[in-house]
Amino acid sequence: MRDPVATALLTRHFHLHSPRAGCGVNTSNPKPTTSINELVALHNHVTGARLAPFGPEELLALVLSQLDRMWGDFVEHGFEPFQDQYLHRWIHADQRVKIEDTGKLVRIVGITPEHGMLRTVELNVDRQGNEVYGGGAGAPKFVDLQPDSNRFDMMKGLLTVKA
Repeated sequence: MRDPVATALLTRHFHLHSPRAGCGVNTSNPKPTTSINELVALHNHVTGARLAPFGPEELLALVLSQLDRMWGDFVEHGFEPFQDQYLHRWIHADQRVKIEDTGKLVRIVGITPEHGMLRTVELNVDRQGNEVYGGGAGAPKFVDLQPDSNRFDMMKGLLTVKA
């Protein structure tokens, strides 16, 4: 009898253009961003609760079980049913950043519905860096950025094109 795992792998069909998902979750490193366990400790301090910190394995299991519950809707309807919730919790909303290679100052406004690129809008600023509004400039000028061709330095507020 064949090994059932090997049989499953041999008979499974894989496509070159299968969707891929990537995710990074900071479980316990305090810098450069906030970790999940720092939020647990803060919650415990504020509320008097005694929640235990997460281990990486436990957190991964929770993330994957939630992804499993959402996957069917995503396959059937795409990202649209999740977009409002995603953007509501997104830490980059309305963040001002500079595109290093062009020097343009932009504000992050979301992601493009067609391809999931980072959507920014070019800002008009005065000499002090304050946004200038009005003047009949017309519709905002979107600058859409490919996620795989840019690096975002969150600490410097800087977008850099990867070489």
